[in-house]
Amino acid sequence: MGPFTTLDDGMGAFKVNNAPFRFRHSEPGIRGLAPGLGAQTRDVLSALLGYDDATVEQLHQARVVR
Repeated sequence: MGPFTTLDDGMGAFKVNNAPFRFRHSEPGIRGLAPGLGAQTRDVLSALLGYDDATVEQLHQARVVR
């Protein structure tokens, strides 16, 4: 594996750095992409802030969150 790899996040391909180090029993590489903007909004509002579904829906309708 070289110093760079190419990823495609759905919006296009781009190059990123591979880790500059290697572990003996591990295959290097990118394992996943970061979630898209707003992909975890409902989880954060409910699990971390304790908002119920109705409140989250109101925030979406008012375009406070995506």
